[in-house]
Amino acid sequence: MRSNKSILFVIFFVILLCGFVSIFGLISDDFQQSSPPVFQSPYTIIRPPTDVQALAIDESGDLIWAGGKDGVFHINRKTKELVPIPSCLQNITYVRDILIENDKSVWISSNNGLYHYLNNNCFSFTTTNGLSDNMVFCLMADRSGKIHAGTMKGTVVIENGQITGYEKDMQNPIVFTMKEDDWGGIWYGSYASQGGGVSINTGGNWQFFGLKDGLPHQAITSMLMADDGSFWVGMGVYDRGGAVRFIRDGTSWVIERIYSKKDGLAGEKVRSLFQDSSGVIWIGSEFDGIVRYVNGTFYRYTEQDGLSDNEIIDIIQDLDGDVWLGTMNGITVISSKLVSDDPIISEYTNIG
Repeated sequence: MRSNKSILFVIFFVILLCGFVSIFGLISDDFQQSSPPVFQSPYTIIRPPTDVQALAIDESGDLIWAGGKDGVFHINRKTKELVPIPSCLQNITYVRDILIENDKSVWISSNNGLYHYLNNNCFSFTTTNGLSDNMVFCLMADRSGKIHAGTMKGTVVIENGQITGYEKDMQNPIVFTMKEDDWGGIWYGSYASQGGGVSINTGGNWQFFGLKDGLPHQAITSMLMADDGSFWVGMGVYDRGGAVRFIRDGTSWVIERIYSKKDGLAGEKVRSLFQDSSGVIWIGSEFDGIVRYVNGTFYRYTEQDGLSDNEIIDIIQDLDGDVWLGTMNGITVISSKLVSDDPIISEYTNIG
């Protein structure tokens, strides 16, 4: 009888201990969610937000704007902590891109239309008041100050806060990304597995690039006007794609080189492109991390090296030279020491 009581006591103690551990775990999880950013030198991981489709820096350089499926977030550049956002921004979700004109004028594209944050007020644009489609993928300000918004049905042109025109002459109207080159040409990238590609409009003269013109894929994801005058385009779906470098030939553009995983890319599909203040080109992938292209050599970073996620969607650089990576699972901030010091790079990356 005494033995049975001892067994029952042990069972009761184990159950009580397990319950305590479970409760502690829940408390611990709650604490982690509200804790400051995780500093893993030379990386900083910021969560929330998790899904980060867009990053931008305000005029002061001290406020980072981030956006994704959960809406708009403001982050203090120095502390890496979230700060409150204006009330009129709190109901915006599924953000695709953020364009900051100045501290009083910010444009936000989303799956549900286009928003203009102006003088602490929010104004929305949908198909009911001029948009060609409510799915707005990307934003761009041209050299004249006009705002261009890329949608599922071409682009809209905005001047002084009002829609003034449309562009639908690209070879595919699904405009996922766009960029102005140094000669005033506007490049449109269509993310379509059939009939996609690149369309370039330079003063009414059009050039088109698709599979038959040498692209490794026609689903276009990203663009970069490089400091050396070349133009880079990222593309792909799943395990196919690449990065294409264009150069000028007279008044036209030609493909100069195509980069693939065999050449040093992190993965076949290129998700994002960026050039930092030292001239280094960063190429983000869909599943395989990111590479820095330095003097012909690719340096690769992945989750194993400390990134918050291997899908790199957007990239910016702040006043300190730190590089911010928007991913599918938070923001990774890479210290300027890592960005500029090759000996540190070799310690923290796999050289591809």
